[in-house]
Amino acid sequence: MKKLLVVTLCLLLSCVVIVNVTGCGCDNEEQSQETETTGKVKVPDVTGLSVDDARKKLEDSDLDCGIREEEVTDEEKDGKVLSQDPEPGTMLTPDMTVYITVGKP
Repeated sequence: MKKLLVVTLCLLLSCVVIVNVTGCGCDNEEQSQETETTGKVKVPDVTGLSVDDARKKLEDSDLDCGIREEEVTDEEKDGKVLSQDPEPGTMLTPDMTVYITVGKP
């Protein structure tokens, strides 16, 4: 019985170490702690993403998404976020709007 308890504790400790070493959940936890202490959220970098992916990433950060379009001739930029305002890393109050400029042919 004592061996079983020791093995179980070792397995549990291994899981805790793996989670800490790999950083599982750190980004969300850090974002939550930052929001709790400052009341603000950090603007994520959405440049190069599709409109849908950028909108989701902003919404996951408790930010709204405004869309502007810019004519592009490069097909690879069609539908991709070319720039954003404000810049990544800016601290904003939740529910503020981040404007993304999306390439359009």
